[in-house]
Amino acid sequence: MPDKEHQGKIKWYDAKKAFGFMISEDGSDIFFHWKSVADLTPEQLVTELPVAFTLIKGRNDRVEALRVSPAKAPMINQPTDLLATIMGRNKNDYNVSLLAQLMAGLYPIKDETSYAMAIELLAYADTTGLAREVKQHCFKIANDRYRLKFWLNGIIEYCDLGYLARTFEKAPPAHQQQIAERLSTYSLNRTPIPPKVLFEKIQAQLLTEIAAAKHHIRIAVAWFTHQLQFNALIAKLKEGVQVELVIINDYINNWEFGLPFKDFVEAGGQLYLTGPERVMHHKFCLIDAKVLCNGSYNWTYYAEERNQENCMFFYGEENLIRQFNEAFEKLIHEMEPVKDILPPPFPPERYDLFSRRMYQSIDLQYKAQSKPAGERQQAVRLLREAVTLYPENIQAKTLIDQWVPSDESTLKAQAVAQTTSAIQQQIVQAQQVATTPVTTATTPVTQPPQRTVSDLQARLVVAESLQHRNYEGQRGKLRINLVWNTFDDLDLHVLLPDNQEISYSTKKVTCQGFIGQLDLDANAGTPRIQNPQENIYWDTGLPVGTYKVSVVHYAQQELARVPFAVSIIPESGEATLLTGIVEFSSTHKATVEVAELSYAANGLTVKSLLA
Repeated sequence: MPDKEHQGKIKWYDAKKAFGFMISEDGSDIFFHWKSVADLTPEQLVTELPVAFTLIKGRNDRVEALRVSPAKAPMINQPTDLLATIMGRNKNDYNVSLLAQLMAGLYPIKDETSYAMAIELLAYADTTGLAREVKQHCFKIANDRYRLKFWLNGIIEYCDLGYLARTFEKAPPAHQQQIAERLSTYSLNRTPIPPKVLFEKIQAQLLTEIAAAKHHIRIAVAWFTHQLQFNALIAKLKEGVQVELVIINDYINNWEFGLPFKDFVEAGGQLYLTGPERVMHHKFCLIDAKVLCNGSYNWTYYAEERNQENCMFFYGEENLIRQFNEAFEKLIHEMEPVKDILPPPFPPERYDLFSRRMYQSIDLQYKAQSKPAGERQQAVRLLREAVTLYPENIQAKTLIDQWVPSDESTLKAQAVAQTTSAIQQQIVQAQQVATTPVTTATTPVTQPPQRTVSDLQARLVVAESLQHRNYEGQRGKLRINLVWNTFDDLDLHVLLPDNQEISYSTKKVTCQGFIGQLDLDANAGTPRIQNPQENIYWDTGLPVGTYKVSVVHYAQQELARVPFAVSIIPESGEATLLTGIVEFSSTHKATVEVAELSYAANGLTVKSLLA
């Protein structure tokens, strides 16, 4: 005899075989035949369709559905009018409080009714800013079946892999296909992946696991300074992967030479900074709730290059991964993601916690060593900072001696050799272009030599002349020097980050507390010389920002077109030598923009503006 009316949803229906299965409120699979269906067409019997039915024992005592019809009250997919009205009339603070109370009352999720209630709460989560909390809460209080359902329907990005594997093995082909599509790839003959324990090449394995992430990465690591892992996380954020990161808020992680965590936050990463009261000393990473990386390994150059470390990699260990997820939740429970990244004003006693001066110094040294040859100037700056932090860092001092010439004449010789070689190659190329036959409609002719070749030869002469000349004036933290080989009056101009200008008219300028000055001004009057120089330098420090260097042909005494060379020599790093030609004009100020300089915490960069 049929019993009372039940509620459920269609699991699947095969029109050719005229039968299918539905899921009851308690999660049971119930068989039904087309003959038992009322008020529905075969086309309407789609997966997830809410239905009402009664139960009866069929053949072989199998429980079957009888009188299958559309559900009288559809299972909740959208917020109810009452809740919509209440939340629509109140401010977000009240709605957040209300949603939190409703979440507390939603326990456990073990049937279709409680699942539908959870979906309703999730419909409001985005509007209140509690989406992540609601999802995590629902996952915690759901049984295995509904955890899988949350994941399978794309509501939650993670699931219990052990339960997923067991379900897959027992599921009918249609359900297996649904799971396989959600996973993208899945093997029927999947075997458990054994844990890995690494004592070397840890970084390579970490980067491999991060690259494979599809949905969610959670990291709790005491210290994080290595650029490679940082770049990998930024790449994942750009792919839409959610990344959460907890690190210690100290001078190792959060300072001017550290990683640009502002970029991480702006890319959508959630960053949590812990204080020194209870030192967060974890070093673990969770990937898609299926991979756990845990060990002694900090994500630093120090750990990668110097220490003896270990890291264990676990795959599909659901209970273990769940415990680490819960530990991560406890870490961030009373914290808010960081929005503005600013180095904190640490007192001196905090600076030396855990011998951090030595730690930072050696970490900076390895960071400097990882820089490519083209960034040698920035690398030397890092090494100098390493020695300042920890004067006993002998290796950093040795590298500075190797990478920075001991005298300015060596710097000049290197710059002259590099520049003259480049100009000679340009001359060869220009000469080839100048002598290339050009065919006309009648006879082939040869193009006349272009002034480009003569200009390049003139620039080569002035560059080579530096081989036999010494720079005059002061060097300081930065020297910008102009040389030419005529009696004409050329002027060196430098536009500062605050738009003040150093030149013959304003020889000393203070910008951001640092003084820059012109200490050589040649051929402005008599006596004039044929090997003049002008020189601008900064003695104690450099303003942060962008500079522009230009040369002006102020007064013609010998030539209208004057070749010149500008040398840019920082305190540390390589010198830059740029050559050009400035042409006098009687109608306007004849100016050639030579270079754009950018100075920041990572050093000085030089960009040529010459053709």
